[in-house]
Amino acid sequence: MAIDNTVKSMFAQFQSDFESAQADNGHGGLGWWPEAGDWEVFVTAMKVESSAFRQSDGMEIPGFMCQFTYQMIDDPGSEEPRTFQGSPIRVAADPSKITVDGSKIKQEIETKRLKGHLETILGKTVSNPQLAMEEADTAISGETPIAVMCRCQYNTRGTRTYKTEYLTQRLSG
Repeated sequence: MAIDNTVKSMFAQFQSDFESAQADNGHGGLGWWPEAGDWEVFVTAMKVESSAFRQSDGMEIPGFMCQFTYQMIDDPGSEEPRTFQGSPIRVAADPSKITVDGSKIKQEIETKRLKGHLETILGKTVSNPQLAMEEADTAISGETPIAVMCRCQYNTRGTRTYKTEYLTQRLSG
């Protein structure tokens, strides 16, 4: 099959977007994920960045996003243990600015999930989010791997499937 010269001339303009795009092989925006269930994993990275919390009415409230990266300890589907990105946790910096009831529930769920992740990674109760995230980041990037039990869940609503992980137990680190 020959590619038309007009199309070939478009490739130069398309190059930058194509080069920076992450390949999608049907796994969704988070990439490959293990099957639903409990998995022993290493926590290999934590990313925290400014990100708007979007209410169901479209209003955006300043906040942040926290996302963890994991590596399978035993990976029955691969010779080499695969890694996967956890579902981003987005919360409003000032929950009092949330005006929609459903979004208040979303904030509460995501806050509890974030706290659960941090307490599992650190192996202790935490109350200060900044200190807990700084301590978790130091622990994750340290020499001793943090092993945890990770529960992967898939929830389908209509035609969309949402992936969510919960860290249920610290195994070592």
